[in-house]
Amino acid sequence: MNRSMHALLQPLCAAALVMATYGCGGDVVVDDSGALAAAAGAGGSSSSSTSASTGTGTSECDDLSESLGSLYEAATECAPADPSVHCMAKVEGFCCQVYVEDASSPATLAFLDLLHRSRIECPEEWRNCPLSCPVTPPLTCVPDSSPAGGHCH
Repeated sequence: MNRSMHALLQPLCAAALVMATYGCGGDVVVDDSGALAAAAGAGGSSSSSTSASTGTGTSECDDLSESLGSLYEAATECAPADPSVHCMAKVEGFCCQVYVEDASSPATLAFLDLLHRSRIECPEEWRNCPLSCPVTPPLTCVPDSSPAGGHCH
């Protein structure tokens, strides 16, 4: 397994969370190369390429890995000042399910689309998944310096 891919995605497998810097409410877009862009503004929809390429080169899988990490960070952004319940949505993750702020948010949908793409384009990265995943309780919104004010942790 590519060490940088393993190092980045292993925490997802163990349900560890990564803190983000992407703006809350912005559109998250993944282009054909798997590159991530966060656009300003609220609402909108995500888009991603789901076409598989024939190459599974290390740099392409590394790029997908970085984009997956960034999208996951954006999907776990939350606003602790908001009194609503946070971080209760469980979605598919790398090897194991993970909690995000909103399962239907543009960031989460883009993460899930790219996760599917990584299975097709980088199958070797999925071969070392554990036979069973740890049971994790729902997370809470922990304040931090992100634009939204916090992340699921």
